[in-house]
Amino acid sequence: FPPKPAAGVAALTRRAAALADLGPLFVDVTWGAGGSSADVTLDIADALQNHVGVDVLMHLTCTNMPREKVDVGLEGAKARGVRNILA
Repeated sequence: FPPKPAAGVAALTRRAAALADLGPLFVDVTWGAGGSSADVTLDIADALQNHVGVDVLMHLTCTNMPREKVDVGLEGAKARGVRNILA
């Protein structure tokens, strides 16, 4: 996890939409260590928050990441409207 192919992201989004009916307060989306899954994490966070309609807590793993990569992750989250971040 996270799912690598686009089909996996789409399947996760469909399942999350079904679970959203249960009314979760938020969902946690974890950033891969070292930013290894950065783009997929941002895509999933965007889909869940802006298309499924659940608040996202993006867990930004900062271990072994240069500051510039952390900045890119924060800027990406901000651009997608994700404001809840655990670092």
